[in-house]
Amino acid sequence: MKPSIIFLKRFTESAEQEYLTAKMQATAEVEQKYAQRKAKLQAILDKKADKLPPKATDEQKKNEQNRLKDALKQAKKQAKNELKQLEIQIKDEIRQAIKTKFDY
Repeated sequence: MKPSIIFLKRFTESAEQEYLTAKMQATAEVEQKYAQRKAKLQAILDKKADKLPPKATDEQKKNEQNRLKDALKQAKKQAKNELKQLEIQIKDEIRQAIKTKFDY
């Protein structure tokens, strides 16, 4: 189904300004709401392998170090997926907030 050009409206300057204000407010509110969770996930992604214990010499220490590296890799993978889902959720909430604040 194609929209008819007859029914399309153009924003007036005041409506455009009102929309931009509503968009900025909604973005700020939603970003603030999820800032702590987003920062926690970002901290997991920023964690580096050099925070692990120093290079091990015997077999048992090497196995432990490899286990820690694998655990870190899994945590990063999970955090990346959660962060992606959080970004989608934030965008959806911003859209919904704009719809409620700005009824065009």
